[in-house]
Amino acid sequence: MPGDDAEGLVVLARAMVRGQGKTEGLFERRVRISRQQKVGLRMGPTDPEAEMARTREKLAGEMADALRFALFALFQNDPGEVNRRHDPTARKAKPFLDAFERAIDQTFFDALFDEAEAEPGEARHAVRSAWVRACSTLPATSSRPPISRQPAPRTAAFARGCGPRMPCSTQPGANPR
Repeated sequence: MPGDDAEGLVVLARAMVRGQGKTEGLFERRVRISRQQKVGLRMGPTDPEAEMARTREKLAGEMADALRFALFALFQNDPGEVNRRHDPTARKAKPFLDAFERAIDQTFFDALFDEAEAEPGEARHAVRSAWVRACSTLPATSSRPPISRQPAPRTAAFARGCGPRMPCSTQPGANPR
């Protein structure tokens, strides 16, 4: 509207989901937009922005899949083959995956609008690449870092009775016990 502020504009979306198990309920999302984005939504087709959003959604899914695989490998102590259907591992990985999804959700629209406002071609590609790099280096996604049950080499050495003051009997030249 002509009297709208130039900043602080939002699109409010609400949806009621029923019969979907854990996902049912009332969902609300507010997406900040600029005056330029508002005019663009009203004045012309949104197909280019929709395609950018689809591409970003696909990239976010690929990043989440890679994180999930890495967490499964970590929690399963990097076996020869990672069991992607292991429920205990999925439960351990869930807080980290949920935190990653929340972080993506917080940056998705701002970065999408930055890309839409950039000049087509290299500038848009640079904006999208910067978002992917930022997503790959998100800050800690949980209060506790993921920890493998595999002992560190030094811990394993101490467990075998080896250490700085206790030579390990398996090392060449070590004193046998």
